[in-house]
Amino acid sequence: MRHLFSILMVTAIMSGVVFSFEFTFLPGINTKIMLAVIGLVLYLCKGKNLGGHSFSKEILFSTILASFFH
Repeated sequence: MRHLFSILMVTAIMSGVVFSFEFTFLPGINTKIMLAVIGLVLYLCKGKNLGGHSFSKEILFSTILASFFH
């Protein structure tokens, strides 16, 4: 059941990225921007807990690739 819930949550989050939309209470901020901010906050929190920030080759490549699609 937990696995099914995880799959449904990832599907909902990806729908917010691919088919971005804006909420009426936050005009001008779409779901892509919201998810980017959430990801940045989680990355910073994880780095703080691990004692430092580091980029792996995969993260760096993904970041460069994603910048072409913005």
